[in-house]
Amino acid sequence: MREPIPLKKGFLDSIRTNKGVTIGDINKSHKVLILFLRQSQCCFCREAIRAISINYMTLLQFNTIPVLVHMETPPVFAEALKEIAEGDAVTENLITAYDDENVISNEFSIQRSLGDFLKHFFPTLKAYLNSEETASVVPRENVDLFRVPSFFIIDNDAIVNEFRNVHMGSRPDYIRVLVDPDYEGEMEVVPIMPEKVCEGVYCPLELKNKKPNLVDIIKNEEKVKNTFSCVPKIEPSVDVDVSQVAEELDMTTVLSNHKYIKYFNVHCAKEHASENVSFWKDVHYNFKKEQNEDKRGKISEKIFDTYLNPASLLEINVTDKLKKSTRKELEECGPKLELFDSLVRDIENQLLCNLFMRFKETPLFTEMILKVGVIKNTN
Repeated sequence: MREPIPLKKGFLDSIRTNKGVTIGDINKSHKVLILFLRQSQCCFCREAIRAISINYMTLLQFNTIPVLVHMETPPVFAEALKEIAEGDAVTENLITAYDDENVISNEFSIQRSLGDFLKHFFPTLKAYLNSEETASVVPRENVDLFRVPSFFIIDNDAIVNEFRNVHMGSRPDYIRVLVDPDYEGEMEVVPIMPEKVCEGVYCPLELKNKKPNLVDIIKNEEKVKNTFSCVPKIEPSVDVDVSQVAEELDMTTVLSNHKYIKYFNVHCAKEHASENVSFWKDVHYNFKKEQNEDKRGKISEKIFDTYLNPASLLEINVTDKLKKSTRKELEECGPKLELFDSLVRDIENQLLCNLFMRFKETPLFTEMILKVGVIKNTN
């Protein structure tokens, strides 16, 4: 896991948002996802804003507030955001911050890339003009077109994870970067030019079937040494029959392995069901492993507040009867190790099993097996 990078003391408190509070104020109670944008007219920036809106509730489940950092004057950007929203209340009400004179981007060491910009501007412009986007592509005042988009996860005044775009069309996986601190990010396919798959990479048949008009993508220099690339090929160290592994691998093994569970956690987050695996982890990794009864009692109260409180964004879907019986058991018998066992069984049988079956059919599961390897069942 990467070490957090502390920000300059008081810096976040100096960044005032369109809601009147500073990013520092927000960071006192929440993680913050800071997304740097070039200009609202850029089709890639518009797509990034829409992606944030789509993932907004999942971000909230992880106690994370997104903040869009822009270079256009607040009235201009607010009008653009309203246009992008097309009536969507979440998009219209996103928190924004004005990066006057690049003060914020300089603190985060946001890079400028003239060469990359010139190399890909014209095909991007051509695709943009041919797309459904109708806004003018004339750059507005005070906008640095050469600034490379990036986003950062901030917690306790420090950068805990980040994604720096390799080029203008990079499509980061916001949820995965948030959920998995070790994830460095990989390129996704961006439709700009006619498809061209180069040596050293491959384009999965499933992906081709879904998007037959895939385009050349700019290289990810960290992953592939080609001018253009599609999906970086994952080379397993040994021959692995993923379908056979999927049949044999059980859920307990995945939940009990710290490498496997990171992938499953990402899957649950994307299924808008992260509370289930989070509850399981808190019970097994925190509550059951604590030997001190007083400390275990405090952990149990936190679990009740986080997962059994109707007002919580992470409330798990179990019956009121089961909640009440668990609370009664805590009051009468104290925080015994088996306190949450009934709830765990219910979550495993009703929810996690279904999530796990769908997980086995995803590219994320294949990536997990090829990268981590095959681990024998714990049972």
